[in-house]
Amino acid sequence: MHTRRRKLGTTLVLWIAVSIIGFSAPLAAADPTIIKPVDLFIPIDIKLKDNLPPVDFKPISRPARVPTVIAGEGHSIALKSDGTVWAWGDNGYGQLGVGTVDKGSSIPVQVSNLSDIVAVAAEGGATFLKTGHTVALKSDGTVWTWGNNEYGQLGVGTADKGSSVPVQVPNLSDVVAIAAGSLHTMALKSDGTVWSWGYNYYGQLGNGGTASSSVPVQAKLNGVTAISAQYLQSAALRSDGTVWTWGANFNGQLGYDTKGKNNPTPKQVPIVKGIVSIEQGHLFTAALGGNGTVWTWGLNIFASLGNGTSGQETEFFNPQQVLYNMNPKKELNSVVAISAGQGHAITLLKDGTVWGWGENDYGQLGIGDLTDRPVATKVDLDGVFVAIGAGKFHSMALKNDGTVWTWGLNGSYRLGYTTPPPEPPEGSSNIPRQVANFTISKSTVSKSIVSISLDRDAYTLTAGGNDQIKVTATYSDGSSLNITDQAKYQSSNPDIASVSSAGVVAGLRAGQSSLTATFLDQTVNAKVTVVEPTGNAPMPGNTPMPIVTLSDIDGHWAESNIVQAVNQGIVFGYPDDTFRPDRSVSRAEFAVLLMNALKPPGKGADLVFKDKDAIGSWAINQIAQCVELSIIKGFSNGTFRPNKTITHAEMVTMVVRASRLPLADDAATGYLDNADIPQYARSHIVTAERYGIADYVLDNKFKPNEPSTRAESVTAIVNMLKVIKEKKG
Repeated sequence: MHTRRRKLGTTLVLWIAVSIIGFSAPLAAADPTIIKPVDLFIPIDIKLKDNLPPVDFKPISRPARVPTVIAGEGHSIALKSDGTVWAWGDNGYGQLGVGTVDKGSSIPVQVSNLSDIVAVAAEGGATFLKTGHTVALKSDGTVWTWGNNEYGQLGVGTADKGSSVPVQVPNLSDVVAIAAGSLHTMALKSDGTVWSWGYNYYGQLGNGGTASSSVPVQAKLNGVTAISAQYLQSAALRSDGTVWTWGANFNGQLGYDTKGKNNPTPKQVPIVKGIVSIEQGHLFTAALGGNGTVWTWGLNIFASLGNGTSGQETEFFNPQQVLYNMNPKKELNSVVAISAGQGHAITLLKDGTVWGWGENDYGQLGIGDLTDRPVATKVDLDGVFVAIGAGKFHSMALKNDGTVWTWGLNGSYRLGYTTPPPEPPEGSSNIPRQVANFTISKSTVSKSIVSISLDRDAYTLTAGGNDQIKVTATYSDGSSLNITDQAKYQSSNPDIASVSSAGVVAGLRAGQSSLTATFLDQTVNAKVTVVEPTGNAPMPGNTPMPIVTLSDIDGHWAESNIVQAVNQGIVFGYPDDTFRPDRSVSRAEFAVLLMNALKPPGKGADLVFKDKDAIGSWAINQIAQCVELSIIKGFSNGTFRPNKTITHAEMVTMVVRASRLPLADDAATGYLDNADIPQYARSHIVTAERYGIADYVLDNKFKPNEPSTRAESVTAIVNMLKVIKEKKG
């Protein structure tokens, strides 16, 4: 097969001259022509000012071992179900991990001295860069690297020729995800922090500087649930569904205009939300929405954005939706995984089919020709596939029978076979071919998932209230597992009831909605009914009832404070005879509690918040009173975010403002996590500490950015009332 090589545009060549692919998590496998996308993902301008952890952030669990395939720049990697890693292709820097540095292997070889692996990553790089390293994550949370180390990308404290066998990254533990760029490496810890090492001229380490590092350094971002590294840039997904990027931005691949400059500090891509997965290409980025649609931004010279246009050296800073048909326009949907190369991307759909778009000079789209595709096109594969990987110029897919299929450029035998005649042995293949005599195991895990279920068939909420749902997976061996923090969620009517990535469903206004929870290839639905109070009806959780009927506070640490709050009419229980002391509280709910305690006269100030229409009628007056009393000031973008869970820092700030206590100076608190306290709240928290308002704090950690519970909220308010009474007395 004849192959062709297209030159990059002039502007691209210029920055290449002065410059010195990633992985996709497998998901179980919908034909876009059949399945209609849910109108859930609508890009809007979020403009978050800070990078504090999202309020629904929970510690991340290490992934279960799921066999997968990963494509690097010139080599390929496979993770077997037994935890071993296999590699083939280029080995010029020892990136195959077999103890030698040579031309490589045309067949899979096992990586030396490596076992119990749960995830792998490989650099994507560029041929003119000295790239070639591989990364693996063990089940114990340690990270192992091998290959080129010229810029310290192995993370072992040196910058040298590297290692041809796996070496452990020292002083790094509790890692749950890994990613590899051309010359740098990333790791995500369970606490949501991101650590990077290697080349940093373009700021791809995200620590605010440009000095390279041979040891892990922390990026200036937390609350992260997923990471991606590619070429000379990095990206992260936070648990609130927002995407943050940093590093090189030659062609808008970061998703915002930096006027040609690089960005060494993580910054939010301004007009996307509801994202569940991210993947970076060479000079573009792809994001998977919670409804299975794909959005892209960056350089489109190779039709890499999949938006129906091609041949343009256009920098798209605004997300473009990937299509599979132009006339009429139809968006690709039902996608469960993405992987990207230099100028192409491939996706795995829910039905197990693989679709791709973009650059096709070497047949990397696997559709039988060498013509680029500006819209998603089905790869010429038969059967059900469960994982994908895209390298710079080649692609891979794992079938549900354990076989591996590859296509595209075959230099250094990265496809895992000798290309059949009449092509030369290392000639490209524009059709997928099976890697012979190699399987990753037909049984991808020791047990398979049978179904998932919710803790209830239906949920009833009052507008402004929220509830934590629980999702359970049942397996073929009869065992079950709580997967609430791993499932993905959708609401059919998000303006009536929204659902967070942590499985917290919130009632916004009266009406009906449907909740969908998805885990791998399993889906479960439940009806959500939201009832909006009328007239003087109490707020959610403020249904008057005798304290003796509250069935879940006996022996609770806040029991006496809850009793006092109920007796004073500050808060009440739920219709099912519970108080739910450990449920989180929204900003609107807390405003109502606070005003129930203070009982100020008047209707309050006129509300001018941009999102005032999202405030339930049950909370309008109390929020207006809080504004009039300067207890609430809102966010810098003019919003109040009534349904956002209130953090400890926000709650205590409001309580101290309400107390009218003299503010302490901006001194440090005595809490062990004092450094995490945001500047706006520091003097208020110091004051609360001195007056004993926040006496519910455990282990001397204030946890400023974690959600406040109902028990903590009423305790802070009861303590505030005691202080006010003492001051008056």
